[in-house]
Amino acid sequence: MKKRNKKLLLVSIIFLVLAVICLIVGYTIAGVDILAWFSSKYARLFYAVISLWGIIVLSIILGDKIRSI
Repeated sequence: MKKRNKKLLLVSIIFLVLAVICLIVGYTIAGVDILAWFSSKYARLFYAVISLWGIIVLSIILGDKIRSI
């Protein structure tokens, strides 16, 4: 994997973690039950988007590994 792609992947992961932290903190400040949110329809949409992102990232990583063989 190129150095630029590694940096992009690292920044994406950091951004994702910060987004989840901000989401949890925001819901806590608003007084919403966080545990109930994790099973809501919006959480399922969030899980689907994150899963799609993960599949894309894995395909890029595996594609680079296969090309280097």
